[in-house]
Amino acid sequence: PLILTVIWGVESTFNITSNLPFGCFESTGLVGFSENVTCAGGTINMHMKTFEANGSGSLEIPSTTGNTCVYTDAFDYAYEKYTPVCSISDANDSARTNFISFYTKFKGN
Repeated sequence: PLILTVIWGVESTFNITSNLPFGCFESTGLVGFSENVTCAGGTINMHMKTFEANGSGSLEIPSTTGNTCVYTDAFDYAYEKYTPVCSISDANDSARTNFISFYTKFKGN
């Protein structure tokens, strides 16, 4: 729930009536908050499963900015796919940096 709350806040500033898609792999045709939450959760799950299916414990996201973007945590990988700051910049740098810092502390790393 916390992850989807953060995504909702970043994308629509916690607007319960917003129809803006947030974090969805296929965001066309979604109507309303509940459909967007379901889609966002499915997208994060899809990216985490991709990481876990890799099996090696780390996965690189190809970068268009010249950075090396290697992830050793399924959620870090999925969140970079959602709000990229290493592989591409989508201007969510502060949101991602702050949330990943909180997530890492919460996880105990």
